[in-house]
Amino acid sequence: MRQRTLFVAVLAALGVCGSVWALPVETQAVSQDGLWRLTAEPFTRTLLLQDALGRPVRRYPWPEVSAAIPANEVLTPVRLQDHPLRRSFVVAFGGAEVLWEISYNPQADVIYDGLVHDYRLKEGLPRPGFLGVRATRLDQPLDDFWMDRASPHVLGRARWARGEAGGQVQVINLDIRRARARLGVPPGYRLSAAQVVGSAAGRVLLLPALDVTPPVMPVCVSMTAWQMTPCPEMRQPNSF
Repeated sequence: MRQRTLFVAVLAALGVCGSVWALPVETQAVSQDGLWRLTAEPFTRTLLLQDALGRPVRRYPWPEVSAAIPANEVLTPVRLQDHPLRRSFVVAFGGAEVLWEISYNPQADVIYDGLVHDYRLKEGLPRPGFLGVRATRLDQPLDDFWMDRASPHVLGRARWARGEAGGQVQVINLDIRRARARLGVPPGYRLSAAQVVGSAAGRVLLLPALDVTPPVMPVCVSMTAWQMTPCPEMRQPNSF
């Protein structure tokens, strides 16, 4: 605990951002084939991509911190995950209204950065898709984040958001680079701790209420329709 407190204090003293960063949770991701490693470096505010021998290949500067974030808010700076089916890294920033996908597939499609994020329109000038940043603009940063490794979907929200925005979870489709649904999930239910279970209606995502006192039952999301659904029978609150 002392190390965590010191880490946060040092980041704040260095002026890494206007808000206080929490200790990073997922600051490194390795591709399933072991050929690529992506590491978040909070002190330099960059992502470092290395090959299988540990040699630096590319650095990616983090996006600017959103002005909408309250001062001194404790944030998770970045979460990195590998998406084996897409052969890419997915990057969520707790302080920026954008979601990144960095493909390590040499045959990745080129990236179009038009104002309308629809791959069918091919708007804007193309950039190489291999090791390029495919950015999805968001309504709010994803301080709490979960990725479905079996589909192109990511769920996320800003835990610090107040009012109606604080109860909204965005369901983002990485193919079309925009949210396809918004779910009403009360604050306190942790996306990063979600678990997938099977049911008669298909796969269901269980969101545990880790930040709620006294303990309550999880809420569930249908991973077929991407809407709230009744949970399978459970023995006790927060038990899987």
